[in-house]
Amino acid sequence: MQHSIDWDYGLRPLQQYLAQHAPHLHPPAGLNSEQLYAWLARHTAEATQGLQVGQCYRITDYGPVSLAMLCAQDLGQAVQVVAAHLLEFNSHLARFDMSHQAGETVVEVQFRPDVLIAEAVLRFHANVMAAATLRLVADLVGERRCLRRLVLPLQPANPDFEAFFRVPVALQGAGVRFHFEGDVLQWPIPTANAATFEAALQACGSQLGARLEQALGGTAQRVAQLLGSCAHALPNMEAAAAHLHLCERTLRRRLAAEGTTYRALLDDAQWRRASVLLAQPGATVPYVAGQLGIANPATLRALLRRRAQHPQTSVD
Repeated sequence: MQHSIDWDYGLRPLQQYLAQHAPHLHPPAGLNSEQLYAWLARHTAEATQGLQVGQCYRITDYGPVSLAMLCAQDLGQAVQVVAAHLLEFNSHLARFDMSHQAGETVVEVQFRPDVLIAEAVLRFHANVMAAATLRLVADLVGERRCLRRLVLPLQPANPDFEAFFRVPVALQGAGVRFHFEGDVLQWPIPTANAATFEAALQACGSQLGARLEQALGGTAQRVAQLLGSCAHALPNMEAAAAHLHLCERTLRRRLAAEGTTYRALLDDAQWRRASVLLAQPGATVPYVAGQLGIANPATLRALLRRRAQHPQTSVD
């Protein structure tokens, strides 16, 4: 009888921290990552050591969610994946909010009441969160700097903060607030792949997948991205539903609830692809129709005429 291994993806960064930065600490043997993290939060003398812990996290330490982040279309989509993952699996967090304020993208993280009670533990959590977040952004889009300023919970002033983050750091309140450049959510991810992104969401599990679908704009957004990732002939509704692990009826119902249809999304994808292909020298409507899997070129001509006469707002 075979037994699957229940991997604990979060152990590696904590073990690396202990080996490289805190060899004097000797936690009890056999702790899982959640227990070990809680032990470190209680036994780490300086809250600023949380910065070192956060630096030990890499994108691969988030399990199947890692693949979804790496294959996301842009940093905004990856952030939605991160938010859904953290709220699902991190028992310390209460809220994860994003907003646009004065030309900046503001991401704010609030902790649960039981964390707020112990100030030293709160500061440790906040410092880990801040450092790990910037490490994750670097893993996704390279070392390009996008943070303008940062707010961390109130604690003794320490010059290490601004030296570490290389931006102004305010110490106030009880949460973490990142102030990023205004266009940061549109930054493309070099390893983006819509088809692999869909496969990764399925690997994340149904509960997290449901939260992610809501955060990422719903079923229509996923279908639009799937169609945009197809190289040639676009799939029919049956094939698309199968790829999303849905039946046709469920897919149709979800799209209707979001005010659209598969036909509308397919038309949009065909129009986008046709516009690119027809811009190439020597391209003809019959050739492009064949590339798109449209049997009758007249069907493509009719689509192009409709779009020219009645431009529509597409799902982006």
